[in-house]
Amino acid sequence: MSTLKLSSYNYLTIVTVVVTLTLITIGSIVRTTESGLGCPDWPLCYGQVLPPAEKTAIIEWSHRTFAALTGLLIIGQAVITCLFRRKDGVLVKLSILTIPLLLIQAELGRRTVESELPPELVAFHLFTALVLVAVLSIITTYAWLGTNRIRTFTVQRSRVVRAAWICAFSVAGVMAIGTYAVATDAGFACTTWPDCKEAMTPFVTGGRLQSIHWIHRFSVLIPFFTLGYLHMTISRLPSPDMRLRILAIFAASLFVVQIFVGALNVWTEWDEWARVLHLVFSASVWALLCATGVLALYENREITISK
Repeated sequence: MSTLKLSSYNYLTIVTVVVTLTLITIGSIVRTTESGLGCPDWPLCYGQVLPPAEKTAIIEWSHRTFAALTGLLIIGQAVITCLFRRKDGVLVKLSILTIPLLLIQAELGRRTVESELPPELVAFHLFTALVLVAVLSIITTYAWLGTNRIRTFTVQRSRVVRAAWICAFSVAGVMAIGTYAVATDAGFACTTWPDCKEAMTPFVTGGRLQSIHWIHRFSVLIPFFTLGYLHMTISRLPSPDMRLRILAIFAASLFVVQIFVGALNVWTEWDEWARVLHLVFSASVWALLCATGVLALYENREITISK
């Protein structure tokens, strides 16, 4: 089994993913505190560089400022990749891809504010953020694998790859539905869990908002079962791969926790902390599954830390 050294560049890619997930967390705080229009203009706040001494304005301004810093970090990582990792074509292409994704995300942020937060645009804004997180997670995975990575072409590995990406996209779908539910106020349409006293029979009683809420709840079952399928495919590999097992167990554990946090949203009457954690755990599961989908393509290797 070959050995891979972890360099400073690898740490940079990890930090970039964590910072981007933190940005999504702050964005969730903006949404849960209804601060999206705390600064009604863009890119300034009430025509000023600094926000007025008002809670929603400060929260929205903090989100924009952190987004700008995150953007600089992502651009810096892309530049470093092109300068010092140009022999790794995959890393270079993926790093270049983050730049237009970053610009699209910024433009969507501007339009979301200027159009006063339409639900469809809010959901699409989150979707593009998840795409960016996915690309950054894949960059991190390739950085860890190194230039001497060896691709495997076994049937068992292909099944793991397929299962991981099915899981990842099912989680992304649940998040998109959840974002739309919150943006349309359907997230608050059921005040009990696991039942819904406002619509005890799904899609029969209740109204449109309760139906959207039930769709979100039932959609959670898809990644729940696909995660089980992922674990089964990993367990059937001819040789044990602890990297994949650890990532899959961590992803499944976070997913179970975020289901519980989803219930806490209802039980706590949608406290801000519960709503923020619900999105953060989902985004983290998405990032882990994207990394798993790429990692499964390559031969198992030991990783050592370079001094």
